[in-house]
Amino acid sequence: MSDVVDLGPAAPQFPTAPAVAEAILKAAHASSFRYTRPGAHYVEAAAAWQRDRHGWNVDAADALFIPKTTHLMTALINAGPTFYELAGGSEDRSPMSAAAAMEMGAPREVVLGRAQQEADSRVEATADNGVERAPVIVALSPTYGRVAQMLQRSGAELRLVRMEDFGGRLRINWPALENAMIGADYLWWINPHNPTGRIFSEDELKKVGYLAEIYRVTVISDDIHADFARTERPYIPMAKACPFLFEAGRLIHTASPTITFAMSGIEAAVVFARGKARENIEAAKSRLSLSTASYFAQPAAIAAWRDGGAYVDQIAATVAQNQRDVAAYLREHLPVTEVADADGSMLLWFNAGPYLEPDADLSARCAAAGVSVTPGGQFGETWQSWIRLSLALPHEDAMEGARRLVLALTNRAV
Repeated sequence: MSDVVDLGPAAPQFPTAPAVAEAILKAAHASSFRYTRPGAHYVEAAAAWQRDRHGWNVDAADALFIPKTTHLMTALINAGPTFYELAGGSEDRSPMSAAAAMEMGAPREVVLGRAQQEADSRVEATADNGVERAPVIVALSPTYGRVAQMLQRSGAELRLVRMEDFGGRLRINWPALENAMIGADYLWWINPHNPTGRIFSEDELKKVGYLAEIYRVTVISDDIHADFARTERPYIPMAKACPFLFEAGRLIHTASPTITFAMSGIEAAVVFARGKARENIEAAKSRLSLSTASYFAQPAAIAAWRDGGAYVDQIAATVAQNQRDVAAYLREHLPVTEVADADGSMLLWFNAGPYLEPDADLSARCAAAGVSVTPGGQFGETWQSWIRLSLALPHEDAMEGARRLVLALTNRAV
């Protein structure tokens, strides 16, 4: 164990899967390292992983390569005045009526919410009328600050909807989410959620899907933590829960093997989108030259998806045990803290506010204790008292990190 237990970066601290290492070594023996454009084998492996691992029967024809999932957001935002069309959206941006929502089968509370919007006369037509404007992106808060800053610096308007805390169980504020989606272009959806570790239920996903359809919003579902789901709390892709949204070209699903297989230094991701949306996203990628991969990306990703199942089972079991045991340790030794109940991901999110004085220097305390974490302020100013832990590391190290963190927060390490 090193002098500092690193519970900060959301990246596994395990060796990569043997199949991935072997594929990279084999590729390294080539006599030349040419430009690489991932093809049929790449998307077929990506689609097979979704089918076999997550029960989503998606067609490889709906998949395309992208180096990083965040690149998709940048490509769409910078696509120019036709950014909404590039996401596969309809030219008609006026919200669906309550009657149409009811006919579509939307839940009663969604229909009632839409009817109230109509009654209040607060919904205006959102057609652009040929005038360029910044794309509007809705996201749940807490949200990953670096990506949020990237979106804003790219010219997007970001509407954050704060999740509600019920004794450590973070839930969606549905009225606030619906209000934010009026006139929006995209919903940036993260499932499992970073940093809270929430996996959204099928009912929650369907409700979001109906809202997206009613308000003509395109969902970009960022599911890069999906492979770390606790067996008793299954993960469901939104496209599986809301096939109507995917088939309509209003849902874009992104995934990547890089976090799962401890290969973040090799940029490889996949986007699933249907029909015209897929073609237009490819065009947006081309504008930013995002169609070629690093030499090792394709063989590493294919090996991960084809032969990495047993490896993921083992790592996911360790991560789930770490989440349970570290949460129990924090609740025991920091009795007035709130620890979010993580369904999956490799993350643990907890409120350390009762143990942090207003002028406390968390970084200095943690450094003195020999542990590093991610401060909650990186996920929004209103989350300053919270801390995110990344627990994809050996169990012994995770527990030692928790012990040191308790010392730091109780001011016994200085």
